Amino acid sequence: MFVAVLFLLCTLSLLNCHDYYAEQEKWPVNIFFKCHGTPKLKAQRVHTIPEAAQIYYSTLMSGRFPEDKQLDTCIPPASILKLPIYQELFDMVINSNHHASLMLMKIGCHLFNNQEWVKTYYNQALGRNTDTFRAILDIIYRFALCFQNVDPHLNCPDVCASKPPDFCKNVPHAIDACSSYLDESFRKINWNESANREAAVRDWYRQVPIDRRLPIEFLVREHDKLEDIERKLEIQKMAARKAYCPCQMYYVYDRFLEGCVDITQDFGCGGGNPCANGGRCVPKTVWKRNEEGDLEEVPTFSCICPPAFRGETCEQETDRCAEGDVCGGFQCIRDPNDLDNGYRCLCPPKYKRKSPGEPICVPLPACGEKVVLGANDTSALSNPSATHQPCLNGGHCVQDPNDPTIYTCGRPQSFTGISPLKRKRMLIAAEHCDIATHSLIPISEEDLDEQLLGIEALDDWNIEGLEEAPMLNLPRAILQGDLQAVNWPKAQDLLFITMWIYAVIVHIALVILWIYHIHRWRTFDMEYKKE
Repeated sequence: MFVAVLFLLCTLSLLNCHDYYAEQEKWPVNIFFKCHGTPKLKAQRVHTIPEAAQIYYSTLMSGRFPEDKQLDTCIPPASILKLPIYQELFDMVINSNHHASLMLMKIGCHLFNNQEWVKTYYNQALGRNTDTFRAILDIIYRFALCFQNVDPHLNCPDVCASKPPDFCKNVPHAIDACSSYLDESFRKINWNESANREAAVRDWYRQVPIDRRLPIEFLVREHDKLEDIERKLEIQKMAARKAYCPCQMYYVYDRFLEGCVDITQDFGCGGGNPCANGGRCVPKTVWKRNEEGDLEEVPTFSCICPPAFRGETCEQETDRCAEGDVCGGFQCIRDPNDLDNGYRCLCPPKYKRKSPGEPICVPLPACGEKVVLGANDTSALSNPSATHQPCLNGGHCVQDPNDPTIYTCGRPQSFTGISPLKRKRMLIAAEHCDIATHSLIPISEEDLDEQLLGIEALDDWNIEGLEEAPMLNLPRAILQGDLQAVNWPKAQDLLFITMWIYAVIVHIALVILWIYHIHRWRTFDMEYKKE
């Protein structure tokens, strides 16, 4: 199994290098006698265009040709692409599907069988240098693959490939990587504005920087189809791209200054809080496509809004009270100053806010609240909702820890009062009275699970003697004011009665109208017979 996997990996590796590694092979029979005397290929990797261009320029006897002096090394030499003999080799690669070794052997054979090229270029300009000859073959082969859109990131002109490895290393606020962009002013070619293709291309060609131009003799040839010319112009656009160093987060590349500038002062959270109404600004980045269709990281921000506001920058109000019964039956008011909840509950006199972070209303403790008067001193305040102290005659109020409405009184000597058991019975009885629905639920002995007591049995005066009537802290629902309020008709009651009155009036009107039409019909029939 291991051997099979190893063999597969080796095979895939060879296939991957099939187009980019060349060595001398046996000549095919049909061209053996024509090509067997040409120089043999050196077994090596096919150089990229910048590598081959550098070798080509450095090995020429007289230095660069005039048409190549201003060209960047990422651009194929114009002295190669403009010559018809090299253009023939370019067409041979495009129209063939051979791998690198055989293809380079064939185009090399084609050159050496051209006596004019051998005499004028190989013997003189190239100085019979095989490295220069091999660089020419590599450039033509790679550029033909670029035209066929085969691995364009390897074969097409790439301005970053001609830059040194430390091109972006010392650039302030930039990442250590090279990228490229096409100038926004680079317009598209309009074939309809010119009388012929060459005139249109030449007019478009003027906007290409001089150091990035492919020769015009290569871009437009007489026998080229329109799609071939358009493909060459796309390659020219690739060659015209400018190198730059992408910037770190919260910086953007300024094409005029050719460097990274801080954008937090203009956009984001750095130059001030763009979030309104107390919103908190959070910087972030998103991926967007630029005009060229490439994904790029764009800095932006988001706002974390207080509960009373919403929107991208917290510019819109929102009402938490409309979300439901957030106050548990009490009146709710939107409060933008409450940054935790966005609302507050209006508590009646006998209720209070539960805590600074919880706006719901809870009953006040029957025995009062403790407030801190000093570092080590606390004091119990009486219940402000009570008209007098819950416990009379100096009784000590003991608060129930589970229910703020329940308390017991520590009885002083010679005084007594209602017992906790009797108070519990009264509370159970009160809970069975649904005041809100205006109905009373009868209490049976089964509901209380013990014998019912009469009102006279709620106190034990017949045993202990006369005493002060205790102050019962019963539920709010059975207070005298609330009991009186439930007897008054509500708004829905008045609306219901009004609708009934209107319904009766309409019904009576319909009956009268029906009687009127019956009477008229009978009278009309009698008058018609008389006539």
